[in-house]
Amino acid sequence: MTYAVATDIEDRLGNETYLRVFDRDGDGIADLPLLANALEHAAAAIDVELRGVYALPLPTPTATHVKDIAVDLAIGWAVRGTPVSATAFGSIYKDAMERLRRLRSIGGSTLASAEGTRETVPFVIADQRRPRL
Repeated sequence: MTYAVATDIEDRLGNETYLRVFDRDGDGIADLPLLANALEHAAAAIDVELRGVYALPLPTPTATHVKDIAVDLAIGWAVRGTPVSATAFGSIYKDAMERLRRLRSIGGSTLASAEGTRETVPFVIADQRRPRL
């Protein structure tokens, strides 16, 4: 399950930059395999970080801050190793991972949905060690 879609990325970047990042063959259309891989990578990174804190997958529509993190992770993944990565996006991936780790450390049982309503998200206790007898 992905936490963002192509239009979220395009909204964040604007059409020109979106195509500069995701149109590798220069035909004026984003390369769908690259886009799908970037979104899947972002979802996997989110799930790995939030596993044990929140029940996964997170409910849809995704909370706005999780969607924003997914968008930045997808962009950062897509530009890795390209000339665009060092110039335009610098540390976008690293910054998104830091925001994700902060979200994990806060924990909690609710996340604001994309519509601004609060949804209950089952909270998982990560440390379930047995007490010593």
